Amino acid sequence: MRMSLITFVLVFVLALAARAASGATPLREVGVHGGRVHLGDLMPKAPADARNVDLGPSPSAGGSRIVDRSEIERALRDRNTPVPAGIPDAVRVVRRTVRLAPQDLESSAREAIAKAALPEGVSLTAVRPSRAIDVPEGWTRVTADVTRPPHHAGPFATTVILAFEGEEGVLARVPVAIVLDVSEAAASFDVTRGASIRLVVRRGLIEVSVSGTTTLDADVGTLVPVLVPTTGRVVRARLIDKDHAEPVEGS
Repeated sequence: MRMSLITFVLVFVLALAARAASGATPLREVGVHGGRVHLGDLMPKAPADARNVDLGPSPSAGGSRIVDRSEIERALRDRNTPVPAGIPDAVRVVRRTVRLAPQDLESSAREAIAKAALPEGVSLTAVRPSRAIDVPEGWTRVTADVTRPPHHAGPFATTVILAFEGEEGVLARVPVAIVLDVSEAAASFDVTRGASIRLVVRRGLIEVSVSGTTTLDADVGTLVPVLVPTTGRVVRARLIDKDHAEPVEGS
């Protein structure tokens, strides 16, 4: 009998809770554009000095953040700004996004890769976005970070990272599958083992260069061991171009 009474009470309490929840007023949702939330996003009609008060970072794309009354009042006090009337009890803040279809991603990728300037003899043959994706609003340009293809002629499947950049920096990084075609010329190294180069040493306004010989195949911009015949010493140097290299610190 006692257990039946306890069961009845629990069912009654749960029913009341469910009824209260179903009748609760949903939080007002506000979409923000930039990387920071300001009171003006939540209260557009607030006084100008209050609208500029920073309430913290915006949520990431697809996420949300609850900003309550106490948080708003604390931010106003920290700025010595009078508390305006009509502050909401709580607001759900979301980041405004734009949905990019696969064809939009392909267009962005092709444009960004063209600006990135692929190595000579390497061409883009295919862009294969897997799905649509949501990107925060506010980007002003898209850049591409393309992996240097291997030294093998023919098709090379890889992934390019598209960076959607705005005033506050990178808003999103999106991987997109691509296929590059590497020509025979592009498959060869910029400098082969045994090539003669000039090793350039700079100290302030003074510049000295000596003859050296590469001991490995290498590409411009990478490190390569260089033998200095006059001393017999091997130093690590970064290839500046096909004819010059610069020693790195500690070599």
